[in-house]
Amino acid sequence: MLYQQGMVMPVTPLREEIKNRIREAADIVQVIGECVELKRSGARFTGRCPFHAEKTPSFSVNPQGRFFHCFGCGESGDVFSFVMKYYRLSFPEALKELARRCHIDLPESRLSEADRQRIKERQMLYRVNEQAAALYQRYLLESPKAEEARAYLERRGVPAAAIKDFRLGYAPDPGAAGWSFATSHLQGLRLPVTVIEKAGLAVKKEHGGYYDRFRDRLLFPIQDLTGQVVAFGGRILGDGQPKYMNSPESPVFNKGRLLFGLYRHREAIRRRR
Repeated sequence: MLYQQGMVMPVTPLREEIKNRIREAADIVQVIGECVELKRSGARFTGRCPFHAEKTPSFSVNPQGRFFHCFGCGESGDVFSFVMKYYRLSFPEALKELARRCHIDLPESRLSEADRQRIKERQMLYRVNEQAAALYQRYLLESPKAEEARAYLERRGVPAAAIKDFRLGYAPDPGAAGWSFATSHLQGLRLPVTVIEKAGLAVKKEHGGYYDRFRDRLLFPIQDLTGQVVAFGGRILGDGQPKYMNSPESPVFNKGRLLFGLYRHREAIRRRR
């Protein structure tokens, strides 16, 4: 039996063969290089460790051996280990993601109930965030009540193509659309309010009910490296505070590991390696 991150899965020759194919096909420097600024140092690549705070690079990637090691905190492993720890994925999720990148088909396998629930929750969070991004952008582009937001972007010289390309949106002021504009819309799509809350889009009231976290803010969807919306950054248009606000962390979003625009610049990052 093979033990991976709390999951026991049967080791079959076919599954081991596919695991090895993925490990060999996945460019560990490219995968890690999308998250860490790496510089060549002889036969290896070095950078600052993403798993602990440091000023002097102690993180090393060995492309020949297909492993990484941090001499500061001791974290080490192969490409599966990195993807699991950095993106907080289970082994089956990391295997599936790397297989997708490498265009390798996976055989059907049995998952534990815990893994099925974890995957289902992540899929629901992705769906909630995607629907919210579409709602906020549609409001920005089409609603008469978003005129001030459109005027702000025009004053800042943001072209229409960039607004659409980066999927910018606007969360309306409660005076114009109510305190649960997004929450009610998402619930109308039969998305559970508990998932909407976990995604950071709704806040639970002390005496029951929910209200929108983002109000009167220009919103910038944050995408993971597969292009899925996992969170939002927002700038308020009025006089409220804070001026800037991000979604809270969730099972699909880690503030320290994803940046706005990173997904769209991943190819440029790869070409620098």
